[in-house]
Amino acid sequence: MDEAKDRFGDYLLGYNESEYFRGLFLYRGICGPKNYEEAAKCFLKVVKAGDGNVLIPGGLSDGDRSRYWRKFQSSARYHLGFMYYHGQGVSQNYAEAFKFLIQAAFGDCPEDVVSYLDNCDVEYNVECQMYHMPDAVYEALDLLGNAYRDGLGGVKQDYQDAICCYKRGTDSAHKSLGDMYRDGLSVAQDYSKAAENYKRAASSNADAMDSLADLYRNGQGVAKDPAEAMKWYMKAAQNGSADAKKKIMEMMGGFAGTGISPDSAQKEITG
Repeated sequence: MDEAKDRFGDYLLGYNESEYFRGLFLYRGICGPKNYEEAAKCFLKVVKAGDGNVLIPGGLSDGDRSRYWRKFQSSARYHLGFMYYHGQGVSQNYAEAFKFLIQAAFGDCPEDVVSYLDNCDVEYNVECQMYHMPDAVYEALDLLGNAYRDGLGGVKQDYQDAICCYKRGTDSAHKSLGDMYRDGLSVAQDYSKAAENYKRAASSNADAMDSLADLYRNGQGVAKDPAEAMKWYMKAAQNGSADAKKKIMEMMGGFAGTGISPDSAQKEITG
């Protein structure tokens, strides 16, 4: 890699592309330690750059060439938004986070934001937006939903806009959407819809596993099923949920402190 860089310089990939990947490597700690501060600088260069120093695959029209580069910019904007949101390598700044996340999800067309949020039930086909990086769009919508839900970064708190973002975000965003249905935030309280969203998020989100277990334990939106509740509490605990571990002990009841494992406790519950 170093020899190739010496011989071909930044144009091995194209200067702007190399900055994007350098930022990604620094952010994730690939081939070296993580360095959020330097990663942020790289991503900012990508966001500000034009497409003049980009090695773009041949055979593309002028419009597609521009879209090719914007995919990199979309991802760089998402990373910057995430870093400002969490204060990684930069001072935490929700306003800056919101700005970059909007750009990641909708490009440089703010009217698209209004159109999207005003037509929440219309399918948002990210794949048709060639100038976006789909994963970055979905993940940006997760954080935008949080901003609208909590009124962060100077954004007016708006539960309906939060719901629109969560509906089109990643599976994990459905944990937040499930909470809104469970608690009746700007929507009619609906445990069935809460359960639907928790199930979708439970493939990768320990908190969703724990919340789904609560519903099975209490018979809210689903048939009461202690065995199913225990199953989801155990999955949540295995994925790092401290609350789930406490609830397993509660369900074990008189078995607590006797050395009986959660597996054995589940067998007792199922009878």
